Amino acid sequence: MLSLKRTLSNLFLTSVLLCLTLLAKHGLTLAQSNDTSRNNLSVHISYCSDKRDLITVTDALDCTYLPENELPRKKFADAPAWIRITVLSHESETSSLAIKVGPHFLNQIDLYENIDGQWIKQSAGSRLGFDNSHATLGGYIFKVTRQKARSQTYYLQTKAYGLNVARIEVSDWNPGSLDQINQQLGMGIQLGALSLILAFSIVSYLANPNVLMFRFCWLMLNLLICTLAGSGILAKYIFYEWPRLDEVFFSWMLCLRMACWLWVSQAFLTPYTAPRWYLLSCKLTYLLVACSLVLSIYDEHLFTSGLILTGILALPVVQVIAVLQTPNIQRSFRLAMLSGFICSEALILIALVLAMLPTGNESFAIYFTRAVDFINPLVLLSILAIRNKMMHKEFEEVKTTNFQINLRLEFERKLLDERRTLIDMLTHELKNPLASISMAVGSLAQSLSSNQETEARRLHNIEQSIRSMDMVIERCSLMNQMDHKELKANTEKIIANEFIVELVKKMPGQQRIQLKLDPRIEIETDTYFFRIILLNLIENALKYSPSESFVSVELFQSMKDSDLSITVTVSNQVGRQGMPALDSVFNRFYRNPLAMNTPGSGLGLYLVKEMSKALGGSVKYLPDATTVRLTVELPSQIT
Repeated sequence: MLSLKRTLSNLFLTSVLLCLTLLAKHGLTLAQSNDTSRNNLSVHISYCSDKRDLITVTDALDCTYLPENELPRKKFADAPAWIRITVLSHESETSSLAIKVGPHFLNQIDLYENIDGQWIKQSAGSRLGFDNSHATLGGYIFKVTRQKARSQTYYLQTKAYGLNVARIEVSDWNPGSLDQINQQLGMGIQLGALSLILAFSIVSYLANPNVLMFRFCWLMLNLLICTLAGSGILAKYIFYEWPRLDEVFFSWMLCLRMACWLWVSQAFLTPYTAPRWYLLSCKLTYLLVACSLVLSIYDEHLFTSGLILTGILALPVVQVIAVLQTPNIQRSFRLAMLSGFICSEALILIALVLAMLPTGNESFAIYFTRAVDFINPLVLLSILAIRNKMMHKEFEEVKTTNFQINLRLEFERKLLDERRTLIDMLTHELKNPLASISMAVGSLAQSLSSNQETEARRLHNIEQSIRSMDMVIERCSLMNQMDHKELKANTEKIIANEFIVELVKKMPGQQRIQLKLDPRIEIETDTYFFRIILLNLIENALKYSPSESFVSVELFQSMKDSDLSITVTVSNQVGRQGMPALDSVFNRFYRNPLAMNTPGSGLGLYLVKEMSKALGGSVKYLPDATTVRLTVELPSQIT
C-alpha cells in the first residue's frame, strides 16, 4: 500500500514538474515573441503619461506618450489608460494586421484606426459579452488595415479596475497563427496542472479522508474555476449572454479564493491551541470576504479589489505569526509551515511588484502570476505531505506503544488468573483443616472440667485465632470473586432493622454495640452482600476502638434523587491505632502503620466499598477529631 502511494506521488510530482517546465518555456517563448521588431513589422508601443481625464481620441492625440518602462509606478486606481501603437509595415502578402489585447477581464477596449481622415472605432471587452468577431481565449483580437511601407498609428483605450496588466501584441492577420495556438496552449497547460492537482487531492482524500485534504480539494476547485472564468472560457460557453453575471461570478471566485486559502491554512493549526487573536482574525477575514461578495454585486470593484489585495498580502504574515505563537508544534513541522507561508508571501509580493512596476515585458508578469496560482497550492501540498509523514511516524510510535501495553496487559491477566487459582486452592486447602481443628477444639473444651481455667482460656484463644484465620480466608475468597465479577446480586425483601438486630445478637462483643434504628424499614436487596457489609463495618469498629468504648450503629430512611434509600452509619471512638488515612481507607490491603499488631487482612472496608457499589450504593468516611464514622447509602430497591 505504501509502495503504491509512493508511486502515485512520484508520478504526480513528475507530471506537475513537466507542466511547470512547459509553462515556463511557453512564457519565455511569448516574451521573446513580444519583441517590438519582427520579420516584416516594426512595432512601438507607448503609454499616455497624462493623468487627466481624456475622453475622446482627439483628446488623446495631445498626450505625452512614453515607453512602458519609463512610466511612473502604477497606482491601484489607475483604470482608464490610453495606449499608442505605432507600426512600420514592410512588404508582406497580407493586407491586414492583428492587434491582440489581453487579459480577458478588461472591462472595455476601444481601438481607434484612422482611415481616410476619420477615426474608426472597434470595441470589445468583458462588459460587452463574448463576441466571436473580437473575443478569444485569454483576450481580444482586433483586425486593422495594413499600410505597406509606411508608419501607421493606432490608439487603444482600456477601461479596467485594479492592477490589470494589459498585454499587447501586433502580428500579421492570420486566425490560425502560431501566437494564438501558443496562447491556447499556455492556458491548457495551466488548466491541466490545476486539474491534475485537484484530481490528486480528491484521490488522496478518498483514500484517507481528513479535514485538511477536504478543504484543500475545495481550494483547488476554486482555483480551477477562477482560471476558467479569468481565461474567458466560462464567458464563451456559459455566460456569453450575461457578461455582467460573468464579471460578478469571477469576482466572487477571487473573494472565495482568499477564504479558501485561509480555510486550509487554519486547518494546519486546528489540532493545536492557536492564539485567541488568530481565531478572531480568521472570523474577521471571513466577514471581509462576505462584504466583498456583496460589494461586487453593486459594482464596487475598486473596494472589492482593495479588500482582496489586502487580505492576500496579510494572510501569510498572520499565518506565520500564528505558527510562531502556537505551542506544542513539533520543530520540523513548525519550520515546514514557516517556510511554506513565507514562500507564498514572497511569490505574492513578486507578482504584485511585477504588476505595479514598469518592466517592459507584460507577458512575463502575466505568466508569473499564472505560475503563482498553482505554485502556492503545491507549497500547501508539501506542508500537508510533511504533516502526513509526521502523523504516520506518530501512528507507528503509538502502534508500538499499544503493542507493548497489550503485552503487559496480557501478562497481568495471566498473573491475575494465576493469583485467582492460587487463592482458590489456598482457601479450599485451608478451610477443611481449620474446620477440623475447630471441631477438635470444641470437643476438648467440652471435656474440660470447671477447675481447668487455664486450659479453657488457651482453647478459647485457639478458637479465636481459628475464627480470625477463617475470616481472612473468607475475605480473600470474596475479593477474588469480586475481581472476576462472579458474585451477582440476588434480591429479596427484608425488614432492615430486624435484620440488623438479629445479626448483632450473634456477634461477639454485642454488649458494646448501641443500635439506633428507624422502625420497620422494608428494603429489597441482596441479603448476602448486605450481611457482609454490616459485619465488616461493625467488626472493624469493634476491633479498632478502645475495648471499654461503645460502637454506634444507626439506620434511617431518606430520599435521594427522588428515590427512597437507606443509610447505615457505624461510629466508634479512635483507638490507639489512630485515625485511618482519608484517601486510603477503602484501598485494598490498607492498614494503618500503628495497627500492624492487631490481626486483620486490610480487605474489610475494600469489600464494603465494592459490595456497596454492586448494590447501587456508596460508602463514605466522615471522621472528626475523636470519632471514626463510616456511612453506607443503599437504594431501597435494586433496579
